[in-house]
Amino acid sequence: MFKHILVPLDQSELAEAALSYASKLVDENGQITLLSAVEPSGFFVGAAAPATATGTSSTGMSQPGMPPVVVTAGDEPRDRHQAVTDYLKQVALRLQTPKYDVDYTVPDGSPADAIIDAVKSMNVDLVVMSTHGRSGVGRWLMGSVTQKVLGAAPCPVMAIPNRNL
Repeated sequence: MFKHILVPLDQSELAEAALSYASKLVDENGQITLLSAVEPSGFFVGAAAPATATGTSSTGMSQPGMPPVVVTAGDEPRDRHQAVTDYLKQVALRLQTPKYDVDYTVPDGSPADAIIDAVKSMNVDLVVMSTHGRSGVGRWLMGSVTQKVLGAAPCPVMAIPNRNL
């Protein structure tokens, strides 16, 4: 069991698959920190979840086939941060139990760098993250956040493959 687990999220159902693993691995009275990085001069893309009358997802998870939430480089930085913060608040509320604490952070920067910086500054014991399963040219062109984190994190990293969905 781990005292402090970091779970990087990008608003996709695939990324949210890591939440069930983290909730099972966190110590009693431990902490799960959710992280979504916002690249200042790039795009933020994530899947939207359908809202119920209370404003939360009907299933608590992002739904496949839902239109993505896209915030472009031309949008105000505070708008991008607010969209991501609102998403993480909803996930944190859904995940919170008396067993452990859940918090979140929305750093600026590339996802891999933000994850590695958070691990170092927050005394994280474990990173639980999903892989998007790209290989070959897709991995070379797009890079692999999981691969970068695996190579640089000073703590264990649990990589959840996309085939588990």
